[in-house]
Amino acid sequence: MLPQLPAEIIAEIFEYFQYDIKSIYSCVKVNRMWCKIAIPVLWRFPTQHKFLLSNNKFWSSISRIIISCLSDDSFKHIIRLYESNNLPFLQNELYRNFLSYGSRLKYLQLPYNIRLTKYPEAQYTLMNLQYLRCDANTSANYYNELAIYCCTLKKLIIDIWGKDNEGLANFIKSQHSLQHFEIHSQIIQIYPLIADALCTQVDTLKYLRIVGNPCFKSSVIGRFQKLKTLSLENFNHHVEVLENLKFPELENLDIIYDTVTSFEVYKEIIEGAAP
Repeated sequence: MLPQLPAEIIAEIFEYFQYDIKSIYSCVKVNRMWCKIAIPVLWRFPTQHKFLLSNNKFWSSISRIIISCLSDDSFKHIIRLYESNNLPFLQNELYRNFLSYGSRLKYLQLPYNIRLTKYPEAQYTLMNLQYLRCDANTSANYYNELAIYCCTLKKLIIDIWGKDNEGLANFIKSQHSLQHFEIHSQIIQIYPLIADALCTQVDTLKYLRIVGNPCFKSSVIGRFQKLKTLSLENFNHHVEVLENLKFPELENLDIIYDTVTSFEVYKEIIEGAAP
């Protein structure tokens, strides 16, 4: 029999294919330990998984689980809101209930239409948040409010569509120990405010993932000398951004669908990485 891998190693492996939801789902059935590790990965953002959304049984299952987490009073209140077709208030009530979990809530996708900071329960919850996904179209004032409470993120993912955001930049600057940063953009544009803010995290940032347009100049990307992982996906513009970059502590270079950048550019990055 093959030796059992430690739980910490299995958890790290799962992180590398967290977006391959079918594989993660199959891991649930292996044994008790694998199930215990895989379930939190599945539950981070369940509504993003097309594999699950295409299954009608998923909706009934997830609804039952969410309802089981509610108090009797909250459940009755939500039923009244649903019966009156008051969907905005229903959504607000669900978020308010999840925010009441405090330190147990580690992952959150920021809703664009609900100001979480208006809830008293949100202050303690946001203080313990570790993972946030958001977009640059959310108002700058909202991000300035978030920066007051949410300062200990380990991982931040930003979706951006042609708009720099001073509030978002201030929010990034407020982080004390950001380790993992991703930016997703399909628009060819540089974002100087967000770039300058990210440079305040050079001492802690270990993972940088850029999907689509690079968003930053070469001089900005080159400042992240403590990177362990650089991941580039659909990186087909601004090839010069990658030229003359060296990351002495780099251990992983992930390149996903790049038909433009020459191998010599990546070779130079590899040669300048950790031995």
